[in-house]
Amino acid sequence: MVDCMFGVLAMMLPDKVMAAGDGGNSGISIGGYDADRKPFVYVDFTCGAWGGRPWADGLDGNSHMFANMASQSIEVTEAEQPVSLLAYEFVPDKAGAGKYRGGVPFRRDYRFNEVEGVLQVRSDRRDHLPFGLYGGNPGRPSENYLNPDTEPRPLPGKFTMTVKKGDVLRHVLAGAGEWGDPLKRDPLAVLQDVRNEFLSIAKAKEDYGVVLDTQRWAVNDAET
Repeated sequence: MVDCMFGVLAMMLPDKVMAAGDGGNSGISIGGYDADRKPFVYVDFTCGAWGGRPWADGLDGNSHMFANMASQSIEVTEAEQPVSLLAYEFVPDKAGAGKYRGGVPFRRDYRFNEVEGVLQVRSDRRDHLPFGLYGGNPGRPSENYLNPDTEPRPLPGKFTMTVKKGDVLRHVLAGAGEWGDPLKRDPLAVLQDVRNEFLSIAKAKEDYGVVLDTQRWAVNDAET
């Protein structure tokens, strides 16, 4: 709803409005009973990619300005719930290209440690990508997988299912939309994104036209 409102305002205030973010909160919940029939419920709301702004890149790993939430602490989760967090990391090449790129999204891998439970996921930005503005490309869609290392089948954006001990859910946030023509992005900013592993060398060339010398970690001005 907020992205929709900003998209309308961008037509009137192009120098003040950012592109679409990751779609708000992805809701991850796991519930059930332990061996003593004591109930448990784990709920995690993940969000963290702002759209590119007319004056700067979108924020990485920050909740949407209207979300007012943050991801659950790994240490608290593992101490209090039958869940282990195997990964919590940024995902490269998910933010679309623009003069000012959108926030880079992250993924979280949840391993279920109880005998059986019910998993429910509510995520967004699967079919309708986070839009870019004024020449910026849209971000990449959100992703859900169960046991991604053994059965890498994509799951819907929203679903409820039974999970067993050892099952792993991988949730990847959508990448945020970009602002402005990607060919106008500062090549040094592209280099920095590659060094920070937000962007691959191949996508730096494909999306931004920037060719990098990885031996010296410098921009190849002649080929860019």
